[in-house]
Amino acid sequence: MKKWFLTGLAIGVLGLSGVNADDLDNEIQRLEKENKLLELKQKQKELQSNQENIQSNDKQKTKSKDSKNGFFVGVEGNVSGEKMTMFVYENKDFTNVTAGEATSTFFEGGLVGGYQHYFGQTQRHGIKVSAHLYSGYDAWKLNMFDRTNIISYIPIKLGLDVKYLWDFWQIDKQQTLGLNVGLGYQFDYYTGGKGKEGNQTFDSIFTSDFYPVVGLHYYLSRHQFELLYRFGGIFGMSSDKKRIYQKIDENDNYYNRLEVKLLTQSYLTFNYAYRF
Repeated sequence: MKKWFLTGLAIGVLGLSGVNADDLDNEIQRLEKENKLLELKQKQKELQSNQENIQSNDKQKTKSKDSKNGFFVGVEGNVSGEKMTMFVYENKDFTNVTAGEATSTFFEGGLVGGYQHYFGQTQRHGIKVSAHLYSGYDAWKLNMFDRTNIISYIPIKLGLDVKYLWDFWQIDKQQTLGLNVGLGYQFDYYTGGKGKEGNQTFDSIFTSDFYPVVGLHYYLSRHQFELLYRFGGIFGMSSDKKRIYQKIDENDNYYNRLEVKLLTQSYLTFNYAYRF
C-alpha cells in the first residue's frame, strides 16, 4: 500500500513538473529508502525502550533481593542474674529486722520483633528498633531465721531496644557480620509469689529500668542471629514491695512487715528472627 501511495505521489509531483520516467523511478526508490529508514529508526527506539524497562525491572529485583531493610519476627532467650533481698520487721515499731538474700541465675524465653532500616547503597549503617516479651520461672533460696525458705515468682518481661547497626563484614549482602550499640527499657512484672515454708504467698512485684546494650549480629540472607549483653548491673534494676501483717492476741498486738528488693545484675541474650 505504501509503495503504491508513494508511486502515485511521485507520479503526480513529477508529472506536474515534466520529469521523465527514469527520474520518476529514481524518486520512487529514494522515497522507499527514506520510508524504510524511518521504520528502522522506529523499531530501534522500541527495542531500546524495551531494553531499558527490562534493565530497570532487573535493578529493582536486585535491590529488593539485596536490601537488608524490613520487618522481622522471631524467638529470644535471656539469661539473667537476679539478687533478692528480703527484710522482715518483727515488732510494733518495725525496728527489729531480719534480712536474708540470695542470687540466682535464670533462663527466660519468648518472642522478639521489630523493624530495621539501612542507609545508602552500601547498606553498612542502619537503625534497628525491636521489642521483646518473655517469661519463665524464678526461684531464690533464702536463709532466714536459721532455716532455708525457697521464694518463687513467675516473671513477665516486656522491653524495647533502639540500636545502631554497623556491618563491618559482608559478602554480596547475603552474609553479614556487624556490631549493635544502643539503649533499651524493660518493664518486669513478677506474679504468683510463693514460699515453700508454710505455703506462703507474696504480693506481685514491679520493676523497670533503662540500660545500655551492645552485641553482635549475623545475617544469612533473611535469617538473622543476634547475641547481646544488656548492662542491667550498671544502673541497677530494683523494686520495693511491702506487706504488713497484724495479729491480735490476749497480751498485745503483734506486727510483722515484709519488704522485698530485687536487683537484676546483667543479661546475656540470644535471638533468631526472620526478616520479611
